Amino acid sequence: MVGTGTSGYNGNTKSGLLLPGTQVQINHPQGLSVALNGNVVFADSTNHLIRAYVPPTGHVIDLAGLVSNGVPEGGFNGDGQWADQTKLQNPAAVTVTRGALLVIADTGNSRVRQIGPSPLPAQLGGIRSASQRPVNNPQNPRRALAAKKRDN
Repeated sequence: MVGTGTSGYNGNTKSGLLLPGTQVQINHPQGLSVALNGNVVFADSTNHLIRAYVPPTGHVIDLAGLVSNGVPEGGFNGDGQWADQTKLQNPAAVTVTRGALLVIADTGNSRVRQIGPSPLPAQLGGIRSASQRPVNNPQNPRRALAAKKRDN
């Protein structure tokens, strides 16, 4: 499905086209989750990314984590950025909720992060691109209230 057998990062495109999953390098994959539509979301831990394998197309897309000049950047740059501008540090697990939110164990930053509440990109059954989904600021009372209502 995904990976070349060699650890590393080579992006997910060549000449502007998405690569098949078997041509995409990953580095220490962990904590995967299968979305309701069958897409496989996983933590590409040492590359500091959250990625997804999309079975109908056979491609891998990046959902969260900062890639700058073709190199994934680990670290922490706060909450509130768009998913593709948020630094993660060795994420160890990810799950996709029934409401299409991503919940990430951002292990190296000692945090649990949420991406949403906007739907996932079209490739994952949503209507927005990864760059349009902010990383949740836990201080946002509207999101906290919505979470509480779902629990009741």
